[in-house]
Amino acid sequence: MRRCRSNHGVCVPACLWSLLLFALSCGCTRDHVRVRGAESAASLSPTERSSRAALLVLEGLGARSAGRRAIERWTSTLPYDVYFPDFDTENGLDGCVEHLREVVVANQLESYREVYVLAYIMGGWTLNQYLGRYPMKNLKRVIYDRSHMQEQAPGIVMENMPRTARLLYGEVVADLSKTPYRPIPREGLDIGLVIESRAMWYLRWHKDQVLEKGPLQWAPETFGQDFDDFMYVDLDHLEMYKNFNMIGEELFHFFEHGRFSAHARRQRYLGDPFD
Repeated sequence: MRRCRSNHGVCVPACLWSLLLFALSCGCTRDHVRVRGAESAASLSPTERSSRAALLVLEGLGARSAGRRAIERWTSTLPYDVYFPDFDTENGLDGCVEHLREVVVANQLESYREVYVLAYIMGGWTLNQYLGRYPMKNLKRVIYDRSHMQEQAPGIVMENMPRTARLLYGEVVADLSKTPYRPIPREGLDIGLVIESRAMWYLRWHKDQVLEKGPLQWAPETFGQDFDDFMYVDLDHLEMYKNFNMIGEELFHFFEHGRFSAHARRQRYLGDPFD
């Protein structure tokens, strides 16, 4: 078994605990779709759907029960039909893509007037691969949660505990660790980036592994995705799932206007992101 490295002298048992804690903090995915703020799509006529907007929340491995409750409370205030696909990660990214297709078809999302997407990191990888296979003509606006630090987490987990990662999450962590980001074109879409400024606790424990992969990148242009607007948030990845008192108003502003507000922070936070 590979010995884990960290700034705190973490050995193999502690590394195992860290991954188990990571799994508990992320929660387990469930193979269904939750709907918030509307009747089920099956009860809506085509005319009703064509006059409404849908929000697709594509969560990632950072989703846990408290975060999901926070997202659902926030989205219950929005004037959209909101869908939360719960990905089955056993079959990796390809399985997530095909499950998303099942959700889109079963809920007739392509018959809505417009579709908006809030994509966390695994959700963003899934969305972009999905759109490469199944174009969505009524997709209007997408917000991506991005972090160069957090996007290294799958690779670091696979370096440290690949067997346990597969036991807990199937193939998706391995897929995320080796699949390059595939950008989607901006034509016809409004795309926003929300850039995290802090490292979650798992990455703080493995700071040396993060930094050995190269200097941290903060500029929005370094994320390999064309965009219309961006903002920085003083949050780590897990905090992105529950601090809608800090970010909810800006997310809604983007979905309504295709830009974040004039009050959104467009200069990165200074200081050590691992503190």
